[in-house]
Amino acid sequence: MRMNSKFIEVIRDGRDVCVSMQQIATRQSWAYRSRRKQICLWEKAIRKGMELKEQIADSKRYLTIRYEDLKADPCGGIKKIFSFAQIADEDKIVNQVREVTDIDKIDSKGIGKPVWTGNVGSWKQYFTIKDKKLFKQTAKALLEQIGYEWDES
Repeated sequence: MRMNSKFIEVIRDGRDVCVSMQQIATRQSWAYRSRRKQICLWEKAIRKGMELKEQIADSKRYLTIRYEDLKADPCGGIKKIFSFAQIADEDKIVNQVREVTDIDKIDSKGIGKPVWTGNVGSWKQYFTIKDKKLFKQTAKALLEQIGYEWDES
């Protein structure tokens, strides 16, 4: 690893990741159908990011950004990423990036499509009581450790 490398990690609520993975599993063999395996894969990815961040002595070389924050304020998130990467964050460029990366404008999304929905909080609609209990038992502590609130919805 180069000593001046920078890392950008985008994290997402693991419950929404599970819902997205469930939809991907209908057409991609790598995606787990088992909720337990989905949760474990999310936990593994989050822990790997945490390990990498710990290995980097200079915290100015590692940026963690939440998917939910990017959805809530795309231009603000893009500016934050650009600033971190030392890329000019002129409004015109930021708006162009926002335009071409706006998941809401993708026509080919939904069940069986390359992109599910990109919605925040969709787990509340798709998680069963059993899913909620399993996630709570296995991953609630990690979810909270990375800054998400536990929601009993």
